[in-house]
Amino acid sequence: MDRSERQKQVNHDMPYGRAPFLLGLRAVDALYDLCDVTGPDNQAVDLDLWTASDLRSLQGWFNVEEKADPAHAALEAGSKSAYRLAELLDKYRVALPFSEAERHWLLAAYDQAWGPESIATIRAQTAEVVSAGVRARIVGAQLIRRWASWRRQADEYQDRGTVNIAQGALLDMITTYSPNLEVPDTYFRLRSGITEG
Repeated sequence: MDRSERQKQVNHDMPYGRAPFLLGLRAVDALYDLCDVTGPDNQAVDLDLWTASDLRSLQGWFNVEEKADPAHAALEAGSKSAYRLAELLDKYRVALPFSEAERHWLLAAYDQAWGPESIATIRAQTAEVVSAGVRARIVGAQLIRRWASWRRQADEYQDRGTVNIAQGALLDMITTYSPNLEVPDTYFRLRSGITEG
């Protein structure tokens, strides 16, 4: 394959460039993990006892966030593709079970606590943030429990559809910025009502 053929292939595989493609790649993993429910009894599992899929899904969110800014910066400022990415990231983020202040704190806490004990480290932390003009106390354990409740669509998140909104935003990131990557089949099984377990 000569140089021009290789460039055509790169343009085909990464139509918006490397950074948006990597975001799409992370979105594939995040979508898979967000769809990886443990079976019909998933909601009944103690929300304080995390499953491996709970941890992977939270890490998937962190991984998407890690690639979001570089992907946005790589797109031409003011272009339709940059606007579309900002729109998809907003859609994804507002569907998550955190306020903007909580989201920023949790991302920073995870960045500092990265490793096998990251969740235990975050659970033990507290902080004060300002959200919507009000000082609020953040308790890491509450945010971690909220994530499990949200992704399992339990408690106050049951029948709210916000996980579906987040999944849809991830799907759109994949099909827009990494169109040649395979969408996880677990997503389509969930959408069709087929579950394993």
